[in-house]
Amino acid sequence: MKKYTALMLLSFMMLFSSCYYERYTLRGEGETISETRDLPAFRGFEANGDIRVEVYPATRNRVVVTGYQNLVREFETDVNSGLLRLQFDDEYRNIRNNNIVIRLYTSSLESVYLNGSGDVKVHAGQEGERIEAIVNGSGVVDLGDNVYYEADLKVNGSGYINSRGVEADDVYAEISGSGNMDLTARRYLFGRVYGSGTINYWGNPAEQNVSVSGSGRIRKK
Repeated sequence: MKKYTALMLLSFMMLFSSCYYERYTLRGEGETISETRDLPAFRGFEANGDIRVEVYPATRNRVVVTGYQNLVREFETDVNSGLLRLQFDDEYRNIRNNNIVIRLYTSSLESVYLNGSGDVKVHAGQEGERIEAIVNGSGVVDLGDNVYYEADLKVNGSGYINSRGVEADDVYAEISGSGNMDLTARRYLFGRVYGSGTINYWGNPAEQNVSVSGSGRIRKK
């Protein structure tokens, strides 16, 4: 009797788990479409999940979402307190067969936050006083050949930031984990590595404040 009850309980748990998984799963299918959405002014964006984001300079803020029709319908591009959030509806925890590509057009860009395993490419044409880029996870951010006087860069995890094309005067760089960075600093470099990560830097900053805790490296190229 106990064995029968245990088997019944196990079967129920497996069925419940399967239903739960399917309830929160979104699978891309159908026609591939592109949808253009106008955006209010924003200072930066946060991309969540496994998505590809291409950023272009423009005089009118807008975003073009391309992918399977049912994925585009559930993809959110909301601006709150100057921050644009790029993500699927919170109802879905598992996105399968994901082909979403985001093309973002903006007149200015001050911050890039990437959470997960996505890929962000900022194309040339951006200019400002300061750029901030943070990767949480295994994602990749390429800041391109743009003009900023200060760069604040952070990787938490195994991600990668390429800021070599941004020849900033002052750079603040920090890695926690096994991530990597390539950057250019002309006047001042603040560098910290906690773990096995690597910061490669170009330029000849006269003032440096760098340290490593673990097996990581900070090295001039």
